[in-house]
Amino acid sequence: MSILFAALVSTICVLASLRALRSTLFATSINPARIAQSLRVGDDSHLATKASRLLAWAQRTPAAEMERDLLESALTHRGQGRIALINAVLSEVDFRVASQARIPRVCARVSSTVGLLSGANALRRGLVLGSLDLPPVDLIMHGPIADMLGAVLMGIAGATWCASIAKAMKKASTDTLAGEDALVDKLERVAELHVEEKA
Repeated sequence: MSILFAALVSTICVLASLRALRSTLFATSINPARIAQSLRVGDDSHLATKASRLLAWAQRTPAAEMERDLLESALTHRGQGRIALINAVLSEVDFRVASQARIPRVCARVSSTVGLLSGANALRRGLVLGSLDLPPVDLIMHGPIADMLGAVLMGIAGATWCASIAKAMKKASTDTLAGEDALVDKLERVAELHVEEKA
């Protein structure tokens, strides 16, 4: 029973961590680094055209709300208003990326703690029932020590998975935020081109 409980908690923790990872990976509909990379190729005359095409794509794609807001802020506004709007979008992206960052770490602690407590409970039950009087081989293979080890291993396995997911989330967050910075730099250049053309 202790093994099953530890396995259930570990599974729930891993699923919650995977859900948090998915939320971080899809904070934006497209990785902003890819958009920035698409704006990198070509000379300045093509940069404005590409940015306009991206804006048109974002406006007709419901899932690309963050990209649409960022592109509209950078391409259709000027002065302090543009800076404020871009910062508002970036703050929203930061929030989406970081809002669930702690979940895998907390899940790792919960999984390992429940595994240890379930193992301790299995050993206590063995003491109460007097089943620790069995031969050592039976204790390890079939008795409460086997239940204890199984529960602890389930908790450790869940914690290991959650820790791996936390590492992946950190990398995904770093990549997304770096991509946002690169995209804003490109959009700043497009805005400068518009100003130069009008001058």
